[in-house]
Amino acid sequence: MLGLLFLLKFTDKPLRFFGLVGASIALTGLFILLVVLIQRLTGTPLADRPILLLGVLLLTLGMQSIALGLIGEMIVHLSAPQQQRYRLRRTNSPARPDAA
Repeated sequence: MLGLLFLLKFTDKPLRFFGLVGASIALTGLFILLVVLIQRLTGTPLADRPILLLGVLLLTLGMQSIALGLIGEMIVHLSAPQQQRYRLRRTNSPARPDAA
């Protein structure tokens, strides 16, 4: 279901999806790294602190997700002239007599 939702809503604008996910992950990692930096400046040693690795990992994954969205945007933009968009228009015409 998530794949179908992605294809329906974000096929034309993949940066909206990957940018939102990447920004939230990167901001979480940045927040963790800021907390670790403040703790380090107050005297807490960083040895035996896996939270530092988690912060770096989240920041890196967030940046990669944003970059993936940018690559997707470039692919969509470069292939857009080849695709034709069709819009359907609703008409209020009466039913044909031979359709019955």
